Amino acid sequence: MEDVDRRTQILDGAVTALSVRGIANLRFKDVARAAGVSVGMVQYYFDSHDELVRSACQWGAWNRVRVWAESMPDSGPQWPRLCAMIDFVFDDKGYFRDASLWLEFCVAAKRDSALKRIMAEIYDAWREPVRQLIDKGVESGEFAPRLNIDDIVDLFAMAMDGSETATAVDAAGLNTARFATLLKNQVSVLLAPKDIG
Repeated sequence: MEDVDRRTQILDGAVTALSVRGIANLRFKDVARAAGVSVGMVQYYFDSHDELVRSACQWGAWNRVRVWAESMPDSGPQWPRLCAMIDFVFDDKGYFRDASLWLEFCVAAKRDSALKRIMAEIYDAWREPVRQLIDKGVESGEFAPRLNIDDIVDLFAMAMDGSETATAVDAAGLNTARFATLLKNQVSVLLAPKDIG
């Protein structure tokens, strides 16, 4: 197996282990078990717990952004594209894992300036496709925004964060289908799309 593939396998295992055990309780053997490799293999790629955590948080968050961006339809009316973006996030089978990782990442970034910078970059990476899609919808006359577009994009990001927090802590009465419906309803009020059908 190529070095890059093995490292990715370990990082994927680290994300899984982090989502279950949290940063404070994460052990190399947890990562090794989740990745299907030896503890020595994990130590070969990562010298310390901090390096492993930082790398896993960064890889996991960027991987989610990449997969999300690749899932978006390339063309068509903007409202169905935006709905498809929302549906993908909430239909993803790894949503609980990713939401749990994001919560751990937020806690770690509060105390780690390098992770804080990475988190800011990831926020921008999440916002940009949404912003571009809304801009296209406004230019084509499909959307008649009721707020400043930057505010709508920020509200979108805040709603996503809130859903991830609720998912990670398994809040009663909340589930991904409900989140998707609520977010679409919220965004439709803010964007006033001409044709929701």
